[in-house]
Amino acid sequence: MEAFSQTKLEFQKVLNILKEYAFSNYGRTEVLRLSPVEDPGEALKKTREMQHLMFQEGEPPVGGIFDVREEVEKVRIGDVLEPLELIKLKNTFLGIQALISWFEKLEEPYPLIRFLVDSLSGFPAFTKKVEQAIDEQGEVKDSASTRLREIRTEKRRILNSLKNKLDSYLSSNFANNLQQSSYFLRDGRYVLPIKNTSRSSIRGIIHSTSTSGATYYMEPEALVELNDQSKEIHDREREEINRILRELSMFILNNINTFDHNNDNLVIFDLLWAKAKYANKNNGVVPELSETAEFTLLNVRHPLIGEQCVPLTVSLGNGKRGIVITGPNTGGKTVTLKTIGLSHLMGLCGIPILADRGSKIGCFRYIMADIGDEQSIEQSLSTFSGHLKNITQIVKLADERTLVLLDELGAGT
Repeated sequence: MEAFSQTKLEFQKVLNILKEYAFSNYGRTEVLRLSPVEDPGEALKKTREMQHLMFQEGEPPVGGIFDVREEVEKVRIGDVLEPLELIKLKNTFLGIQALISWFEKLEEPYPLIRFLVDSLSGFPAFTKKVEQAIDEQGEVKDSASTRLREIRTEKRRILNSLKNKLDSYLSSNFANNLQQSSYFLRDGRYVLPIKNTSRSSIRGIIHSTSTSGATYYMEPEALVELNDQSKEIHDREREEINRILRELSMFILNNINTFDHNNDNLVIFDLLWAKAKYANKNNGVVPELSETAEFTLLNVRHPLIGEQCVPLTVSLGNGKRGIVITGPNTGGKTVTLKTIGLSHLMGLCGIPILADRGSKIGCFRYIMADIGDEQSIEQSLSTFSGHLKNITQIVKLADERTLVLLDELGAGT
C-alpha cells in the first residue's frame, strides 16, 4: 500500500528532479532508490548539517570524483582494467584527496559530514603508480617500467630500419615496379603495391591483391626479417603493457575492501549533497520532526508545480485527528492533499521540503493515499468500487502513526 501511495503522490517525479542536483552517479542512482527510513530524525540531521556547511563554507570541491563502482566490480570478478578506466580511478582519488584537504582547513566541526570524509581514502600510492604509468589520453608511458622503456627503444630502432628500407625502395629504380609511390600495412606487416606485370620478377610474399587484379600487395624478401622483428617487438610490448595493467588492477583487488568503503561513503556524501543543494536552489528547509503524528507546514509549496505555486499553511494537532477540505472544482483540494503527502514523504526520506523555517512533519510509519480515478478494466471495477477497495485496505492497515489522504470520498457513485 505504501508503494502504491508513493505512485499516487508522484513521489518518483520528485526524485527525478532531486537526482539532477547530485554531482555524480553515486548520488543520482541512490536518489532514485530513496524511501522513508527507519530513523528520519537522523537523516534530517545529516541533511541539515550539509545544508549549513554549504551555506557557511561554500560547496566542497568534488571535481574529478566519478562513480567507479563498475570498475571496482570488474576487478572483483577478475578482469584487468583498461588504461582509461585506471585514469578514471586515479582522477577520482585525486578528487578525494582535494576534498579531504579542504575539510582539514575548516574551523567549524561539522561532525556528521566530517566523519564521512575522514573515512575516505585518497590512495596516494595508487594515484602515483597510475600517474607514472599512464598519461591522460590513456597511453601507457615508457616510464611505466624499465622493461617497457627498453622494449620501446628497440621498437623505435626496428621501425627506423624498416622505414629506411621502404624509403630506399621508393627512391630507387625499384620504384618502377610500384603501382604507386607508397607502402601499406597488412596484418601488422609492411608491404609494397607491386604492378601485376612486375610480380613474377620480385621474390617475396604476396598478401593480397586489388579488386581489379592490377596491384599485388607484396612483402619483398628483404623486408621479411625486419617485419618479423617488428611483429615480435610489438608482441613483447603488448605483453609488458598487459603485465603493467594487471599489476595496477591487482593493487585494487588487494585493497578491495577499502575501495568498497570509499564507494559506500561517496554514495552517502553525494546523496546529502543533492538534498542540500536542492534545498538551497529552491528555498527549501529541513523540517523538524514531531515526536507524534502532529505536524505544521508553513507556506508549503508543491515540489512539482514551480514558481506559480500558491503556498499554503496547514497543521494538525491539539487532539485533532483529521481535516476536511471543501471548495469548488479546480480550487486546489487535490493539490493540497498531495502537497501534504509529498512533504511528509520527502521529510521521512531526509529530503528538505519547500516551506518556511519552523515547519514540522509528523512522525508517520505509513502514508496511504486514495487519490484519483480508480477505475480498472482488468478487475472490472467501477471508479467507486476502486476507491472502496483502496479504502478497505487502508482501514485494515492504518494505525495511529499513519497519514491517510482521501480525495473525493464517495466519488463515482
